[in-house]
Amino acid sequence: MKSCCFFGHRDTPSCVGAALDDLLSNLVAQGVTCFYVGCEGAFDALVLCALKKLQKRFPHIVYRIVLAYIPVKTSPFLPEDASCTLFPEGIENVPPKYAVLRRNDWMVAHADVVVCYVSRQWGGAAQSVSKACRQGKPILNLFRP
Repeated sequence: MKSCCFFGHRDTPSCVGAALDDLLSNLVAQGVTCFYVGCEGAFDALVLCALKKLQKRFPHIVYRIVLAYIPVKTSPFLPEDASCTLFPEGIENVPPKYAVLRRNDWMVAHADVVVCYVSRQWGGAAQSVSKACRQGKPILNLFRP
């Protein structure tokens, strides 16, 4: 089973959604069936929306919302059915300041391909994409200057 993870800026514009839909369909056609997404900002929200639509067309795919923290309140990212969420083992012992980066490291380690929207070379998304690149993972960046 091929897998994919996602990294992007909190302020990703919504116009990226159409390109994301097309890219995800192509990935499924190439055999990607498992998707890991965070729950931190605009890009993650776009990805989650796209994955929900994609799963209606391709019921065999699965996606997991990978948590950096144990949720203490409801979030628009979190489904009522907790089976779509994943909490990486050991992350509960990570200081909150580093939990997102540790979660992102987990996603890079478990993905065969990385889809991102990275328009600047600083921040958590850029750092995680850089790490994935150093590990030889294919990177598909939706940012178009």
